[in-house]
Amino acid sequence: MTEQKDGTSGRWEAGLEVPSEVLTPDGQTVDTTGDTWELNVRAESTSTVKLNIPTALQLEADGVTKRSQKIIRLYLAERLRSVKAWTVRNDLASFRRFVTWWHESNGDVFKWAEVDESDWRGFLEHGIHSTAQQGNDFARLQSFYKWGAFQKELPDFDKETASSISLISAPGNQKGSAVRTLDPHRGPLSDAEVRLINDALEEEKGTLRQRVVVRIFLELGLRPLSLTIIRGEHLSKHDVPIAEKGEEGRKTLYQLEVPKLKGRSAEITTWYTRPLSSTLGQELEEVYFSEENLLLTWLTGHQSPEQKIGRHLKNWVREADIMSPRTGQLLHLFPRRFRRTLATDMAVQGASKVQIAQALGHKDLQNVDVYLDASAAILDRMEEDDAFDFQDEVVDLFMGKVGAPDDEDVSEQRIPGAAPQVGGLKGTTGNIGACQKSSPCSLTPPLSCYTCSKFVAFENAPHDDIRDELETWIKSSPEGVDRRIPQQHVTTLKAIRQLLQQLGDE
Repeated sequence: MTEQKDGTSGRWEAGLEVPSEVLTPDGQTVDTTGDTWELNVRAESTSTVKLNIPTALQLEADGVTKRSQKIIRLYLAERLRSVKAWTVRNDLASFRRFVTWWHESNGDVFKWAEVDESDWRGFLEHGIHSTAQQGNDFARLQSFYKWGAFQKELPDFDKETASSISLISAPGNQKGSAVRTLDPHRGPLSDAEVRLINDALEEEKGTLRQRVVVRIFLELGLRPLSLTIIRGEHLSKHDVPIAEKGEEGRKTLYQLEVPKLKGRSAEITTWYTRPLSSTLGQELEEVYFSEENLLLTWLTGHQSPEQKIGRHLKNWVREADIMSPRTGQLLHLFPRRFRRTLATDMAVQGASKVQIAQALGHKDLQNVDVYLDASAAILDRMEEDDAFDFQDEVVDLFMGKVGAPDDEDVSEQRIPGAAPQVGGLKGTTGNIGACQKSSPCSLTPPLSCYTCSKFVAFENAPHDDIRDELETWIKSSPEGVDRRIPQQHVTTLKAIRQLLQQLGDE
């Protein structure tokens, strides 16, 4: 039996009843009776997603049968019960691209019953060579077709076709490739690019709201969705007495509670507190409106948080006129790039897998290796690049300054020379310097200090002992130590040598 003119048939309608409402995993109830379904990205978020099947398909009324639309509605309704709202939105976008491609290729009214294996292979080829989605659209709809054939057993879907296309591997975006290859457009930012960003922030280029978005990602590397969940009460400040030598009075420290989101479901598993720079804390106070509960209220709306924030970043780069020295074009900024930069920088400075995972809010270590791989690639390039010669004054790996313990402007926060992460550096006892940071350090002192701008190296400290022992440790590659760990400390070794050059000892 074939479909009638209006796309319906008594027997074929069995099993296509779309529920009038759906309960999402985070407790939202979605009304599915109309053409437009609306829900929040997360129950706690004020950013919303709208799903309109007829509009999304972007075809004339008779371009796709009502039955085919109804099948899509049923699938999306069932998906809402188990996955994030924006994942369902992406599914709908994949349907739109497939239906549009099929309609243009065949010049006929679209019916799922008319789709065969050659269509799927043709669509995959189209996606790989002609779209930015690569094979992602095919992979999403591959799961849909199997759902229709095997789970729902709808007569529109052929089980043999479903089995055949399930064996096809769709080459989507390779996970971690942008980080591992240090992609100049999507990978971690270079030190020079970060300096350009910081310079533009210091010069107050762009709007205040734009700068707040840039700073919060630069300092914390959050996920975009987090910014639509954080409320005003999550920002706190504390007046504390100044404990630094030669100074009296009080200073203000800012902290922000941020949610830890779990996997694809974006479930909030816990909240944790992150320190903020005084500049970011003050700017957040300035942009926060007390009558609004959301901290960054202008990020609400019907666009995905990542897209809306991405637009802020793009506009800021354009207004600040930041050109990437690697590409010669306007710097490409988006939220995930800040996370990649934060994690890669931590790996280069010797942070452990656990520390990197904690900084990114990961629940486990399975996604951290990519940053260690990237840090090793960075250090390998530095070893091979003549521009990183120790005599070259253009590249400053030692980022701190030189001082004495009794200098008036030196903090009382002393840094001991012991470094258990590389065998203890047992030849160095006592303090090697001071830390000028007002917030707790999330890196790995003392080795990470030599590449930190807040470090004050004491003139008479045993920096040469640390250099010798670190050099020996790197060359010896202790048994059982990941080969990438010694490579990560090459930058530290070079920074120490530059310091000793500055002191006149090398």
